[in-house]
Amino acid sequence: VEAYTKSNHITEAIETCVTLNRWHEAVELAKRYNQPTQISSLLGKYAQHLLDEDKTFQAIELYRKANHFLEGAKLLFNLAKVETGKRSSPLRIKKLYVLGALLVEEHQAAVRQSTAGAAGSRSSALMGLMEMEGGLGDATSNSSIVDSAWRGAEAYHFLMLCQRQLYEGYVDAAMKTALHLREYEELLNQEDTYCLLALSSCA
Repeated sequence: VEAYTKSNHITEAIETCVTLNRWHEAVELAKRYNQPTQISSLLGKYAQHLLDEDKTFQAIELYRKANHFLEGAKLLFNLAKVETGKRSSPLRIKKLYVLGALLVEEHQAAVRQSTAGAAGSRSSALMGLMEMEGGLGDATSNSSIVDSAWRGAEAYHFLMLCQRQLYEGYVDAAMKTALHLREYEELLNQEDTYCLLALSSCA
């Protein structure tokens, strides 16, 4: 790798890093020598390599450091759904959704910064936004993530609030909160939602 770098054969140096599973070095080389097309494919391969080894948080951190915030947020939201299926602690799941939403906020800040600095008409600003969204193909799925970034955190906030109200004896408030939980059926375990509603209603 050092020999290729010294002789200005950067592509070969990056390919050698990939062959040796030195993904971090490959990404660093691509950044240092300004090879944006290679950075995206390297990040995808490296993240998949980490996911195959069950290192999800390292993959999320990789995307965050590389300013690919939406990819990191998607991994966090998927992890939260897996934890929901495992019936993990609501606090743990809420934290995952909050971290994902914060990455989406960072993505939006980066989009605003890039479009604010660009001179030109509205159409050039729109093109900048679409580039940040990952192109025309991904724009729809990315915009749904951006629009509902905090929805998962809200759902688990209300679930935990309902449980706390029930245990503290505020049964009327708990029932009203449980009724509100029905709006988040796609995110919460439905059995938990309707058990809370039944318990608070009986109380």
